[in-house]
Amino acid sequence: MLATGAGFSADSGLAVYKDVADVPAYRSKNLTYMDLCVPSWLETDPETFYGFWGSCFNDYRTTTPHEGYTIVNSWRDKYFSKSEIFDDTFKEHAISLLDSLESKSEFPRDTVFTPKDLTHLPGPFFVLTSNVDNHSEKAGIPRNSIHQIHGTTEIWQCSKHCSQHLWRAPKDFTFNVDKETMLAPTPPQFHTQDEYEKKKKSGFNSGYPVCINPTCKALARPSILMFSDVEWVEDSIEGDIFSAWSDSVLKLLQQNSNRKMVIIEIGCGNRVPTIRYKTENFLSLEKVHGGQVTLIRVNPDFPFADNTEHNDKVIPIYEKGLVALKEINKHLERLFSEKLDN
Repeated sequence: MLATGAGFSADSGLAVYKDVADVPAYRSKNLTYMDLCVPSWLETDPETFYGFWGSCFNDYRTTTPHEGYTIVNSWRDKYFSKSEIFDDTFKEHAISLLDSLESKSEFPRDTVFTPKDLTHLPGPFFVLTSNVDNHSEKAGIPRNSIHQIHGTTEIWQCSKHCSQHLWRAPKDFTFNVDKETMLAPTPPQFHTQDEYEKKKKSGFNSGYPVCINPTCKALARPSILMFSDVEWVEDSIEGDIFSAWSDSVLKLLQQNSNRKMVIIEIGCGNRVPTIRYKTENFLSLEKVHGGQVTLIRVNPDFPFADNTEHNDKVIPIYEKGLVALKEINKHLERLFSEKLDN
């Protein structure tokens, strides 16, 4: 499993939490990331809300995922793309997941998944991330193998919580943000003249995005878990897939104590430690379910176990993500080359 935080996105040139609001417009108002990342701005000051999230949305779309994603994809394709043992274990969950999807075929749908996304089973490789940039999917990792635990700017919801409905932002959509003021005073824009697509995504045709429920039309917001947020709608199927994947892994470990699970955690700091908690939880579950779980924690500041009981299960690497992945990849290639030679 690959577990990533803001430090992993930083290798693509995206700001980490402490730097997101480190621009003149916000410094002049003494606004920090924690001040801005709250849903109440949408009601009190929409220009600031859409200026902040619109800038993030634009940056995430225009930034290319770094080489580390390519390296991880190559590992998945070479070593973890297929496992009959895992598939057989996961199949019992696949049926219930498809049944759940079929029950969400009409409005409102609290998921953007479709049956097509579950045509192929996730496999023994999975990505768990707190990043909201959607770069894992953008880099080519299958949707059914990613759990974005805080949501993503690509998925939107009603700010008034009129329903649990979720929808995707149009592919050709951009926010107009004044970089000097970091406000979004003008309507967002489309880059194509495809009227059918505009009509289909009518919620993004107004001055600001609005709920696509025809009986509501309240302002829309990204489906992201913000601070002091009680209105967030989490994609239900995405969370269910990760739970099913985790259950399958733990079941396989329980069946054979020689089986191993490796977690590579990259760029997950202590400011928002959700991922760190979840990865170390797998180490705790090992004692209950058996098997062997190892956490490789890549972090230039906090690479050690948070729980000292896990010290012997954590391999700390004082480094940034991309540099570490390149070095690990070199060793893997050499090991497999030597294995083939022998």
